[in-house]
Amino acid sequence: MQLRESDIKEFESYATNPEYIHIVKDMLLKKIITPGDLQDQIPSENAKVTVHYTGTLLDGTQFDSSRTRNDPFEFQIGQSQVIKAWDQGIATMCIGERCDLILHPSFGYGESGSGQIPGNAALRFDVEALDFAEIDHEYPETLELRREASKGRQERGKQLFNQNKVKRALACFEKGNELLEDDQIVESRKQRAKMLGNTCLCYYKLNNIQKCIVDGKQSMEILKEFTDEDDLMSKVIKRIIRAYLDQNKFDDVIALEKDNSINSHVQSLIQNDIVKAKEKQREVNAKKNDMYKRMMSFRTEPGIQSIDTSKKNDECCNE
Repeated sequence: MQLRESDIKEFESYATNPEYIHIVKDMLLKKIITPGDLQDQIPSENAKVTVHYTGTLLDGTQFDSSRTRNDPFEFQIGQSQVIKAWDQGIATMCIGERCDLILHPSFGYGESGSGQIPGNAALRFDVEALDFAEIDHEYPETLELRREASKGRQERGKQLFNQNKVKRALACFEKGNELLEDDQIVESRKQRAKMLGNTCLCYYKLNNIQKCIVDGKQSMEILKEFTDEDDLMSKVIKRIIRAYLDQNKFDDVIALEKDNSINSHVQSLIQNDIVKAKEKQREVNAKKNDMYKRMMSFRTEPGIQSIDTSKKNDECCNE
């Protein structure tokens, strides 16, 4: 496949520029603009990567940009979901790295082109690797090895969460929980409860309130088996309460207060949250009643304001 005539000279200038390395000789070139944080850690085959990019012709004409849309692009390496240059070029990048990719049309859109891209056009992509997540297939044969692997996922998840990489943290916590699903010893049951408490938190941060509640309840049910995990139990229940409040499910919050399977010490630890929930319920009901009265008199009322259920300054469940 030949380059279109207008690109030949420009492409050759990049190919002979010592600042560019040849990922594939005379086909795919790369220059690092900004080095990444961990230069020895690049995505493996099948990893899901998230990038920002701007695509242009060699004359500078822009044809696409995730930055303009403010919408990072995600794909899985090695699955032919993107052009060949991306599968091979982005696989060389580490998180935080920004690079310039120059590609021959055989690594882009070929003879036919695509949309605003002419046939046989060489292309340039300014790409920034925002994140990647490995597809985790590990499942050790013995319980002992699975326990160690689960602890590793817990620690890695906490690190990622503290770096505000919530999706990647969630994947670690979910894998850690999966590794212990068939393990019934006390230590492993407690570890699962912590892991589920952390997935509950991650789902809340990601605004998946329903899954937050589901995982929180699973953590609660495990913790009811123990009398020495009151602090963790109260932390998980507070997350569930916060999720209920986001949905104005006040009756579900009140039901927690009346749940006899939650011991008195835990009830005392969550009492302030219960009180705040009742205050919010009264506020919401008062607003609704007032709004109804105003509507009946052909007047309007501003929308209901919720009390603070901030997602800031929350921490993972500790080891």
